[in-house]
Amino acid sequence: MPQADFRIALAQLPTPLEPAPRLGRALGAHKLYIKRDDQTGLGLGGNKLRKLEFLLGDARARGADTILTVGAMQSNHARQTAAACARLGLQCELVLRYGARPAAAYLESGNVILNRLFGARITQIAAPASREEVMQERAERLRAEGRKPYLIPVGGSCLVGNFGYVMCAEEMLQQFAALPHPVRAVVVANGSGGTQAGLVAGMHLLNARIKVIGIAVEGSRREQEEQVFALAAETVAALGGRRLPRAAVTVLDEWAGPGYAKPTPQMLEAVALAAAHEGLVLDPVYTGKAMSGLVGLFREGYFGAEDGVVFLHSGGAPGLFAYPDLFARYGLVPESASEQPMQLSLELDFPVRPVAVPCVDEIAPVDEQTAETADSAKIPMSADMAGQDLPLLIEPQAGQDLFTDGLAMQQEPTVAAESPASGADADSCCVDMEIASCADVAQAEPCENATSESSADECVAGAEAAPAAAPKRNSRARHRRRPGRSPRAKAPQ
Repeated sequence: MPQADFRIALAQLPTPLEPAPRLGRALGAHKLYIKRDDQTGLGLGGNKLRKLEFLLGDARARGADTILTVGAMQSNHARQTAAACARLGLQCELVLRYGARPAAAYLESGNVILNRLFGARITQIAAPASREEVMQERAERLRAEGRKPYLIPVGGSCLVGNFGYVMCAEEMLQQFAALPHPVRAVVVANGSGGTQAGLVAGMHLLNARIKVIGIAVEGSRREQEEQVFALAAETVAALGGRRLPRAAVTVLDEWAGPGYAKPTPQMLEAVALAAAHEGLVLDPVYTGKAMSGLVGLFREGYFGAEDGVVFLHSGGAPGLFAYPDLFARYGLVPESASEQPMQLSLELDFPVRPVAVPCVDEIAPVDEQTAETADSAKIPMSADMAGQDLPLLIEPQAGQDLFTDGLAMQQEPTVAAESPASGADADSCCVDMEIASCADVAQAEPCENATSESSADECVAGAEAAPAAAPKRNSRARHRRRPGRSPRAKAPQ
């Protein structure tokens, strides 16, 4: 396990591992749990605080006085970075990108309000301009002024940030060991890849026979798996572990829908299911799509009723308020829904109608299956973080940036660079840092970097979507399908 004397305690740990009995009954799952990483505390919490404990600790150890990072306008990572910088007395500057025709709520509410309250300085740019180039420019100007900037890649997904979820894997295994039954799998949203990569690396280093399944929020399975594997393999190597097999990484893209921050009927249903059955607040960009994947895996029979399954709630609830119209008429009673098309702040090109959420008693449980054994109870744990240096050096060369005071964002932002051709921004997140592995592994957040012209727009949905059909019991539930083998619960094409 990583030992670093520069780690700074920011999060309230350990986060709870809670049973979800009512949601489990709705899915035919008897052993469903939620890992509440939305309850890490600082700045309304979320998964990024675990990464920031290492990233900001490294930044402060190197004498940095200004932290720069990038994301979408409603980036949860940006919000948590701003909150952590406020706690530590560091200047925070954010370069945030928005898509075409963004709604006012997307630009001004949710995480954006919190960024301003935390004192961050914000630059807004329009897609597909490169956030990383803008950030690099700003960093050069800060250096010329005698400042010491430290750059963090999108999502904090790099070697240093990954250590946070290596430690989380150890924390989770300690909690799993106290359960009366084994855990078969952990399901997590996959965006920039660092959270899943850290968990995969941690499970591998601790010899845990627990699968970590990523649910992509954008991008293809192949792209996302390559990204996560590269991050996880580097982390394992840095910590002196045995070689990570490629099969250790699984990312499913069936529930990604038309792109980043673009809603799907499955996501709408999953958010309502979690809220109505457990009082659990998910967001439409990350955890909502991840939950739709979890629901689909149970309905398609990949998970059986007796399988121990954990859903990692990575947070993001503040972003929910940036989409006020998305759930305005969504509820449990379909008769109360208007048949008229809805005008959403996401600027959907199709009408999204409420999806009826079945009551618990209406759903028949899937056939019971024998859970696989997880040898977590005997795994050695050592959570002492003080004392030893990391077995690698991380040279943070601050990188890029240009800023606009968050309070001066009333004007229409200007695109900082000429719009490149489709896909031209795909490599822009490889920030030219000397933060050791961050520079090598800092990948463009797939959901925020366009792989096509349509996906360059973070907040515009353009796919044809029909209301989700009522769930059906899978008569073949006893025959497990390997993840990714064409589940039928697919996002609209």
